[in-house]
Amino acid sequence: MSKIPYLIAKEDWNALAELKAVDPLIKVLDDLIENDQLWEADSGEIFGALGKIGDTKAVNFLIKCLQNEDDTVRTSAAQGLGSCNFSAITAVEREDTIKRAIEALIHTISDEEDTVREYVSDTLSGFGEKAVGPLISLIDKGVITDIPKNELTSYYPSDVLCSMVEALAYTESKNAVDTLIKVLHKSSFTVYNRKDKVLAEIKGWDLLKSQTTAARGLGLIGDKRAIEPLNKALELDDMDLRLEAACSLGLMDDSNGIKIYCDLKSWLYLKGTEVDFSDDMLSGGFQIINPNAERTCGCGTSFSV
Repeated sequence: MSKIPYLIAKEDWNALAELKAVDPLIKVLDDLIENDQLWEADSGEIFGALGKIGDTKAVNFLIKCLQNEDDTVRTSAAQGLGSCNFSAITAVEREDTIKRAIEALIHTISDEEDTVREYVSDTLSGFGEKAVGPLISLIDKGVITDIPKNELTSYYPSDVLCSMVEALAYTESKNAVDTLIKVLHKSSFTVYNRKDKVLAEIKGWDLLKSQTTAARGLGLIGDKRAIEPLNKALELDDMDLRLEAACSLGLMDDSNGIKIYCDLKSWLYLKGTEVDFSDDMLSGGFQIINPNAERTCGCGTSFSV
């Protein structure tokens, strides 16, 4: 007697995944979606179990769900693709299946819903090098959306661009460096519809979130090509962007990174001093650790020698 009905009744989705029960899991999800009951279930776990099986039919179902009108379905489908065991798919089908999954996620990264974009971005970065080329092509083009011009909010295009940049940054690929540098210092990006009609421009303050994300990504990747562009970012007006650039330069641990200049007289008292930054709730901020100090104030920023 099959264990599958029993496991469905128990909602033991991982056990069903181990049995490679693709059709039963798809039937469960189809019923939940059709009866608008997905919100009552642990949808992420069911979609994730389906993805873990590593089956072309399962991937095709997840790709189809990315286009569902329910944002819970789209979010869960992105989660499912993120947990996909592509290595279990036959070598003949694997590359094409991965390519189709990435293309579907690229299309969905301009979703109206923040949560959907968050999971799509995270899943795309998980594909690593395979997602880099499509993401670079997308960022080079700009933001592509299905939303009509008269329904665009002021923040939506900049949030979509940030999701794209974040996905590229977290691949941590050296092939992403040139594009992230371009984002860091580019003055504007264009928003298009699917017919290549220009809808809007992202610039000024709306661009800062993506630029800050690009600076963070350059630090994660740690490629020395980013040192000069990050140093230039230290001269920009926005404090958050300057701080992110400084942190990224610090991550590179390179003598050609941040340059600090000091006059000789002060150097006698500051030699060996370390400057750190803490986000602690009570004592957060810049901290100065001076081995030459005999006494310091309570906050640690003033000292005597």
